[in-house]
Amino acid sequence: MGKKDPLPPGTTIIEGTDGSISFDDQYVTITHTWLSNAGRGEARFPLGAIAGVNVKNGMVLAAVTVVVPGGGIPRKGKDPFTVNGCVKTDAAAFRDLLLAARASVDAVPALEPQAPLIDQAPVVPEASNLVEQLQQLAALRTQGMLSDEEFGIAKAKLLGTSPPEDDVPQPW
Repeated sequence: MGKKDPLPPGTTIIEGTDGSISFDDQYVTITHTWLSNAGRGEARFPLGAIAGVNVKNGMVLAAVTVVVPGGGIPRKGKDPFTVNGCVKTDAAAFRDLLLAARASVDAVPALEPQAPLIDQAPVVPEASNLVEQLQQLAALRTQGMLSDEEFGIAKAKLLGTSPPEDDVPQPW
């Protein structure tokens, strides 16, 4: 983002003498200006990729370093993960904000990949068992314990077929 670009709502930014670090609840963006020894440019990291935030206080100002796994050890004065010349109180507040956001990401358990659903054919009971169950259903209907509609639905379930549309009971 350029200096004149408006920040998205909810973005927190800390500015230093050689760049800025912004956080928009999902990404941390480090932007270096032409004054930076690390070179001008921008690096963007998802919040889950941030391992930590270090603040090194000087006499008046502070340096804020975003720790990214695999970031390596930068050459002296060429640290693309550090913004120098930040106000100390702002740097500490920014660090606390990022660490709290990172902790909330860690607190939410990742969704476990579930086994894919396998379409299985309905289990059809053995013929003798099926006949017995159909006879029991017919007896319940004869005794008046099942309506014709309920009998049709139960029979369809036993046979592994769907009942005709007009046999399906309607919700109240």
